[in-house]
Amino acid sequence: MEKVKNKSQALLNLPAKPLLIVLSGPSGAGKDAVLNRMKQLGYPGEYITTVTARSQRAKEKNNIDYHFVSTEKFQEMIKQEELLEWAKVYGNWYGVPKQPVKQALDKGRDTIVKVDVQGAATIKKIPPQAVFIFLVPPSIEELA
Repeated sequence: MEKVKNKSQALLNLPAKPLLIVLSGPSGAGKDAVLNRMKQLGYPGEYITTVTARSQRAKEKNNIDYHFVSTEKFQEMIKQEELLEWAKVYGNWYGVPKQPVKQALDKGRDTIVKVDVQGAATIKKIPPQAVFIFLVPPSIEELA
C-alpha cells in the first residue's frame, strides 16, 4: 500500500493516487469559470490545456487558453494517437493531449481536463479511476 497523502485518506485507509478529474458540461455551463476559480483559490493540480484547430479569438492566449494548431496538425495528432479524446464541436476540432495527462499522473499530481459531454463519454471508457464532474446551468433560460 502506498503512503497516504492526507488525514482524510488516512482515516479512510485510502492509497495516495493522483486523480484524473474530468470537468464536463454543455457549452456555456461555466466550465472555464470553475477552472479559473480553482486556479485563483490555488487548487493544487495540473490543468491540461485543450488543443484546438479553431481560430484564436482576440483575448485568447496560445498555450494558455488553448493550444492553437492548424487543422492539418490536429489531424496528424489524431493519426499519431497523441490525443486522449477529440471531437468536432460546432464545426471546430478540440482534443485533450495525451502526453501532459500521462506526465502529470506519473508525477503523482491530480490532473484536471475540460471536455464537452462527448469528450467525457470517450474518456469514461479509458481510465476507470477518473472522477467526472458534470456542470449544468441553473436553467435553460440562464444557459441561453
